[in-house]
Amino acid sequence: MPDPNEKPSQPVADSGLGEEFEQCATCGATLPNDEWCPIVTETDAEGELVIRSFCDEACKNAWTKQSGDP
Repeated sequence: MPDPNEKPSQPVADSGLGEEFEQCATCGATLPNDEWCPIVTETDAEGELVIRSFCDEACKNAWTKQSGDP
């Protein structure tokens, strides 16, 4: 069991979250950083992973419908 007082071997980033985690991909609302938000993952044209966050399921569903994903 890990020691809760032990510091991580890798430094923890103090910088802000990326834009994909700060604003809803559909409506642009600011996302709370202390609550779970729905996400969609996809791969862009260069093969990089893209994570899109949404303020609620309705915005996620609207984005999914608009993007043509099933």
